[in-house]
This record gives sequence, structure tokens and C-alpha cells, in this order.
Amino acid sequence: MSLKQTATPRYVNGRLSVKIRAYPGIDDHTAMIPDILYKYVAPERIDVLLKKRIRFTQACFLNDPFEFSPGAPIAEGAGLGHFERGIASKRSAQFLAKSRICGVLSLTENNTSIPMWAHYAAAHTGLAIGFDTSSGMFKQAIADRKLQKVQYQTERVSLTRGLRGRPYVGPDAILLIKSTDWEYEREWRWLERGDPHEYAEVVSTPNGDLFLRPLSPRCIRQVILGHRISRTLAESIQALKSVPDYRHLELFGVVLDASQYKLDIEPL
Repeated sequence: MSLKQTATPRYVNGRLSVKIRAYPGIDDHTAMIPDILYKYVAPERIDVLLKKRIRFTQACFLNDPFEFSPGAPIAEGAGLGHFERGIASKRSAQFLAKSRICGVLSLTENNTSIPMWAHYAAAHTGLAIGFDTSSGMFKQAIADRKLQKVQYQTERVSLTRGLRGRPYVGPDAILLIKSTDWEYEREWRWLERGDPHEYAEVVSTPNGDLFLRPLSPRCIRQVILGHRISRTLAESIQALKSVPDYRHLELFGVVLDASQYKLDIEPL
């Protein structure tokens, strides 16, 4: 039996709606995985579709300065002992080292976010790529527990949590917990913790190495064109439907709602 079946897109009040189904055997906070997860990208990232590869960004290059940055140890009672201070220092060094090699593919279940279209899709001139989580590539990531839902809270993850009676927090907490200020993003993360040499391609740039993984066209189910996308880019994306690898592709466009401050998604 497969992990889940593919759902047919529905339209509710002019918006594209995807069903969410449960996966067995996954931790509670990742028990419900959307059929489609989206990646907002700038216009030049049409190369994700053309070259069939995508970047897994190191945590140290993400836009949140709190990424991979644990909170200060919290002193309780008599304060931190020598053992706790030592563990805190060791973990801090480990997090810093891992932030250079751990790759993050940030996705979202929210395809109509006005701020995300503005910030990540170059002021609505880009696109959103919809990934089919029932495709083989994503099924494997789910089975390997690489695809996880981000949690949001006000308290930073402490270096010494789990020690001396403190509640245990797994090592992935630093990767999967963010400030509530980011809650609107409804983010999911595919985490790769392997050696950089395990990526299909590592490209050196003045700002650091880029970690790239190949993509199967079958895992790309939808493309949504931004409201301000150029005609040239829109035509280039629409032309992909004539390419055998992308004949299955579902194309949509963003339109401004006539009566409310919200974005509607319509089929092309």
C-alpha cells in the first residue's frame, strides 16, 4: 500500500485547495503532510525547471539570523554547573560546524501569501513551484524523516535543554523551531545532513558553496505564475507543457481578488 493517494485540486472561493492526509508511522508534528508543498522563487529560478536541480541552502545562509543559533543557557537554582557549561560550549561549536554543511529546502503549504510572493518571488514577478509529496522522491524523504514541519514558539531552543531535569529536546529542534514571527509562512523543511560531496553538484561562489540536488520532473506537479510575471517568462513556462517531461504539469496564475485583500489562484 502506498503512503497516500494523489488528490485532485479543488477550488474553494476562487482559491486552490489541497487535501491533507495522514502518513502512518511519522512523528505527531509531521503526521499530516499536504499533497502539495510550494517553493516561491524569483524569475531567474526558472532554471529549477530547465536544469532539473534545486538548491539546498546551508542554515548559515538563510534569511533568519536565529537559524542554528541556540539560546543562552538558562540558569536555575544554583545556576549552571561546570558540566552544563561544558556541554553548552561543545554544542555551540557543533551547531556552528553543522550550519555549514546541513542543507535546507524550505517549502510551504501556503501558496497565496502576499508577503511571501513579495519577499521570495521578487515582488510577485516570479513563480511558485508545487511539489507532489506523493512522488517517489518525496516519499523517500518522508520515509527517511527528512521532511518535517516547522514549529513556532517565542522561547529559543536552549543549549542545555535535556540536562539535569530539563525537558528533553531532540537535536533537530534547532533546525525545526522558529520564532512565531514566521508562523504565517507555514513552513516545511527537507533537511539534508550529509557530507557536501554527497550532493549531485557543489558550485563555488564568492558567497560560499551552493549545494544542488537533481529533481525528477515527476515530482513537480504545479507551477503558479506571479501576478506581475513578465510575458516572456510566462510564455517560457507555458512552453514547457510541450516538453515530454512536463506534459503532466498543471499551470495556474495569481489574480488579485476583486473585493478583498487576498490573492486568488486560477487555472491557465
